Amino acid sequence: MDYIKTFFSFLFAAYSLTACGNNNDTSVPAPEPKPETPVISGFTKGADIGWVTEYESKGYNFYNAKGEKRECTALMKELGLDAIRIRVWVDPSAHGNWCN
Repeated sequence: MDYIKTFFSFLFAAYSLTACGNNNDTSVPAPEPKPETPVISGFTKGADIGWVTEYESKGYNFYNAKGEKRECTALMKELGLDAIRIRVWVDPSAHGNWCN
């Protein structure tokens, strides 16, 4: 019985030393990097543009990040907007011809 305890003790010690060992084998090639896939979120990028005509009538100008002058809706498209909300006013003259 004593030799069985010794055998299993030796087996346990050998397994413990090899299981916790550090594997510094550099001969295994690194895995190839996977190409990045675009993130598709399912969201829409949009804006409420009910104010555009008022700002344009006051002489406001719109520019992209490069400083190039753009028409407002063209700039929004350039920025990736794919949805807009346009409010319709029943009686704009009651509010100075603009939303209020």
